[in-house]
Amino acid sequence: MIYFSMQHLHNNYLYEMGITPWQLRQGDMIQQQAQPPIASFMPDLTNVALLVVRPESMPASTLFHSILKAMHLQPNQCQSLTVEQFEQLTCPLPKLLWAIDCQLPELPGHHVITSPSLSALANDGAAKKHLWQQICQQSKL
Repeated sequence: MIYFSMQHLHNNYLYEMGITPWQLRQGDMIQQQAQPPIASFMPDLTNVALLVVRPESMPASTLFHSILKAMHLQPNQCQSLTVEQFEQLTCPLPKLLWAIDCQLPELPGHHVITSPSLSALANDGAAKKHLWQQICQQSKL
């Protein structure tokens, strides 16, 4: 009885499909290089007045710029990050954070504004009112 290893069967399948199998001699070096260290993501937040945290990338929006204008902020005073990027941060945070369609942990010494996604916010008057109340409360601080 002849036994074939799984690697041998795998190589045969590749060969039948016309794919040449390759084997790396030092594959562990590639894995080490492919995984950046967690602390490698450190944006410069020194001149940032508002840190926006959202679940995914956010397209430019007139509503977003209008909200920044109501907060007396310019777009260059704002930094936008995904939740994953925010969790990797190791640098000091600005005092004001805006969580769009996500939850942030309790951050003592920081004011967190929350809202639904911008598309939901555009169509929901009650959500706009709640956001405006949070902005007014923040401006009093």
